[in-house]
Amino acid sequence: MTDNYPVIFLGAGPGDPELITVKGQRALGQADVVLYAGSLVSDAVLGWARPEAELIDTAPLDLEQIVAKMIHAQQAGKRVVRVHSGDTSLFSAIQEQMEILEREEIPCQVIPGVTAAAAAAAALAQELTLPEVTQTVILTRAAGRTPVPEPESLSELARHGSTLVIYLSIKLIEKVVAQLTGAYGPETPAVVAYRVSWPDQRLIRGTLADIATKVKEAGIERQALILVGPALAAREAKLKAQSKLYDRTFSHGFRAGIDTEAIRQRFKPDNIRLLLIGESPPESGKFFYADSRMTTFTSRAFAKAHGVTFKNNSEFLDYFKACGCYLDDLSHTPVNQLGLCDRERRLQENVDALSQRIREANPSVIAITLKKIEPYVREAIKKSCCDSQVYVLPFPGSGHQNKYIEILAAIITEHIPRR
Repeated sequence: MTDNYPVIFLGAGPGDPELITVKGQRALGQADVVLYAGSLVSDAVLGWARPEAELIDTAPLDLEQIVAKMIHAQQAGKRVVRVHSGDTSLFSAIQEQMEILEREEIPCQVIPGVTAAAAAAAALAQELTLPEVTQTVILTRAAGRTPVPEPESLSELARHGSTLVIYLSIKLIEKVVAQLTGAYGPETPAVVAYRVSWPDQRLIRGTLADIATKVKEAGIERQALILVGPALAAREAKLKAQSKLYDRTFSHGFRAGIDTEAIRQRFKPDNIRLLLIGESPPESGKFFYADSRMTTFTSRAFAKAHGVTFKNNSEFLDYFKACGCYLDDLSHTPVNQLGLCDRERRLQENVDALSQRIREANPSVIAITLKKIEPYVREAIKKSCCDSQVYVLPFPGSGHQNKYIEILAAIITEHIPRR
């Protein structure tokens, strides 16, 4: 057993010398001997080493030769750093090197690094996990000269529909596409990140239908990462949902969320003349505590109908309540995360509860704010035995705001006296 310095295995990041960790930079700056794979580790990263440090390119060496050099240097009392690209936990082959060193009772230390998957996501300005899209990222490689267990084949992993990050497989791009298309579909977004974070970085975007052709045309055959999955469409398509982390209704150990039901009750009038009915939180649920689309365009409808102006959202909500108006939801729990069948079942399950609330409120007018929930709401109205006049409004989404304001303003003018 020796008391000399441990051999440090360092994950140096994807290539950009500024993406090495502070601890890794310090280790390189103190090293006497640096072993690195010249085909993968950039010269810029090696720039953190001292000019007098011995640099050994291990690309032409085999395992025994590499480890022998580490043992010789370490036993001579030198600081030895073995540099790997990316992060040491992924496809680095450090385990077999450490096994020999430990057999020789040479201590080892591992310093992690930034993996290419993280650098690629940053280059894309892209989150790989998105609410209601995927909460899973799979890091893997295609089977080639290095076999992959059958349960981990790309075709099997693709069945999860998650974000798939494929290392060391760019030469097999056509095979990769063939194994993924059946589960993902040909229009699923795909990105190839070539030498990500290097000065000559390239990002090739496409779908499973055309990414192989684009890669071949670009002449990319090495040092590239393949990313596949529906989350990659987020830059071009609108998010399906937002994280709960910053939702003001969500409570955690450092913040108490807003009690939406208490706020609903605060703005509920004793006598309801006009009852607006939405589908479920979060959009309609934000009506009473945030500047949601529903709040904004409903206030504009009142302004148009009554010729009034509101300084802020709170002032409008007080006026809304004073006019005997209220907004309720068919379902008081979110349904937007559910598949179509589950969503329809959840809405149907809430018909009786809504019917009871309508019976208790007995409004003169009901305005349904979403066409697709009309059958459920009409069923609830029928069960309530209330003789309310019913209107259907277009939800004030993209392209329908003016129509929503116009129709609702007409309803207000006819049925709701100005305060």
